[in-house]
Amino acid sequence: MTNLIVTQKNVCAIVGLILALTIIWSAKANAQETGFLAVNGILESRMEQEDSITADESLVIEDISIDLKEIASVTFINKYGETVAVLQGDKSVLEDIYRDKISKSYYMSSYGIHDVYLIK
Repeated sequence: MTNLIVTQKNVCAIVGLILALTIIWSAKANAQETGFLAVNGILESRMEQEDSITADESLVIEDISIDLKEIASVTFINKYGETVAVLQGDKSVLEDIYRDKISKSYYMSSYGIHDVYLIK
């Protein structure tokens, strides 16, 4: 038997090297497309460089406050965690109207004035 240079280990090593070089090449191409450059281990963006040139433009941020009155609600879920029904309104009225549904369900949790029940 003669020793061949082309063995399975050598072919796998060459294919692995080609794959590694391809990954590195595509990562560099992707970095150039997105605008990120690695300089001395620090990631810098071309957008930051362009922003420094056009620094005279100012960013306007408006504060919006919304006052929402919290409405008591009851949510019924099934065994898969999917919402079956959401009831909103006064808690005592909901308990009076849907007493049979609430009594046939398992109480799971509540957050504030919101209760969650699991349907049996």
